[in-house]
Amino acid sequence: QLNRRLGKPFFANLGIDGLHNVVMVELLRHHAGAIRNRRVLLQLNPLWMTSERFDLSGNEEATSINHPRLLPQLDPTLKCYRVPLEERLRNWTERQLPYLGLVTHVSLGYFAGRSLPEWMTENPRACPILASPLEIPVAPETDGHEDDTASNWVQRNMSRQDWPWVPIDRSRQWSAFCEELAILKSRGNKVFVVVGPFNPYIMTEGCLNRYRTLQASIVEWLERNHPAYHIAPDLPSEEYGDSSHPLGPGYARAADRLLADDRFTAWLAD
Repeated sequence: QLNRRLGKPFFANLGIDGLHNVVMVELLRHHAGAIRNRRVLLQLNPLWMTSERFDLSGNEEATSINHPRLLPQLDPTLKCYRVPLEERLRNWTERQLPYLGLVTHVSLGYFAGRSLPEWMTENPRACPILASPLEIPVAPETDGHEDDTASNWVQRNMSRQDWPWVPIDRSRQWSAFCEELAILKSRGNKVFVVVGPFNPYIMTEGCLNRYRTLQASIVEWLERNHPAYHIAPDLPSEEYGDSSHPLGPGYARAADRLLADDRFTAWLAD
């Protein structure tokens, strides 16, 4: 939506589905060294602070964590992450030896997650070289031109939520966000932060009040430490697909609001 309004491919989406701040720090530190001396539009999704489970700050074991191999593997304070030491060491080793990571990506991308010997056993008449053309399938003529026009959160019968929210002074995801912001800035990047958008209609009254308190504390911190930011305004209810994903018209409206922000236009022109 931003590129359409600017009339050129100024932005590229480097987002990964389900990426949260705790793992983004490790992603930046170990795999994204090339992101330097650029403009970076960094989104803070409050979803990861809705509860201690999402925030990864609780003691209870988390049964489902997005991108667990990107977590700090040898951090004893991450009490919700409970996997055997052998698995932690394997993940840590892969991070230190990029070759192993490449092997994993090739395995997942071309051999259905199997090792080469396993794949050849299951496909004795196939050529592994032909199965891995070493190219990324893209359709540049259509990429990014399909709007999400699926049903909104009401049509999907999503129930209202009463999340407790984790204040920023106790939030692991927030401290990780501050760390990733520091990493990006230390590499010469000019970073602009967008907070949200987030669906206020999906929350109970008490939950919404707690969210507004959290939002105010985020604004206060950004004003003091990183004034290049934009708080995404609330969209109409029917333009939210769920708690934090707008539908196509919502993204269009959010882009218009962002481009109307003087701080954002100054960052673009800098």
